[in-house]
Amino acid sequence: MDWVVPVRPGRDNEELRYALRSVRANVAGLGRIVIVGYKPPWLGGVVHIPVRQNPRRRFRNVVANLLAACQAPISDRFVYANDDEFVMAPIPITGFPLTHAGSLADHIGRLDAGGRNAAWSMRLSSTLALLTDRGHPDPLSYALHVPMTVDRIDLLRVLRDLGDLAVGRDLITCYAALTGRTGVPGRDRKVTTGRVPPPWPILSTSDDSFRRYPVGHAIRARFPQPATGEAPPQYIYERDGHRIARYSRSKRLDRLAGWTRVPSGL
Repeated sequence: MDWVVPVRPGRDNEELRYALRSVRANVAGLGRIVIVGYKPPWLGGVVHIPVRQNPRRRFRNVVANLLAACQAPISDRFVYANDDEFVMAPIPITGFPLTHAGSLADHIGRLDAGGRNAAWSMRLSSTLALLTDRGHPDPLSYALHVPMTVDRIDLLRVLRDLGDLAVGRDLITCYAALTGRTGVPGRDRKVTTGRVPPPWPILSTSDDSFRRYPVGHAIRARFPQPATGEAPPQYIYERDGHRIARYSRSKRLDRLAGWTRVPSGL
């Protein structure tokens, strides 16, 4: 099976770099790595499906990328993963099932009760309303930060059927409900705080936690070797033993006190 990652525009995508290192190091039986959307110029050794990205239409980009992947000559079943999801332990390519967080309504309730990520809660509420209108009043939530295996033809059918209604909804939750799949129960693997990262086989990060917190340091330490076709970064900034690799010069880091540029070669 192929491993499909939608990628947003931007040369300096360190999460993607280390995510692909982790996949190549730990996923047994891996087919091709397929990048959909934008391909950074430093990235090689992958299949690229170009899709024009609109920086002001993030959710429309997500739908366009997934639709393009489903229409491409890739494996009939593939693992769909984000560029900030890391495989931290050996897992076969068949070991990434659809994973749900229980009832979608309950998932929304937990987000609201925690008082966090209102935008995500609104997106899931919109998904629930759509699925209720389609005859699925109590769907499961697949809005988790873990790679999942999907069927290309069935997902293509769902995306075409929904059309513009897919924009702003959780696509894998829609896919599972509208194709009658149930998957397995699981939990979210995103780490956004400064805690020591749990020994999970899958980790996901926010931009901030990857750059600054122990979870990002642990991921970078685990996968120090460049992957096949990966060009080294041109600029590296260092402060207090922490490093940030960039493929273009950062005016902000050049100005910040304490950060210095060091020779490239991570």
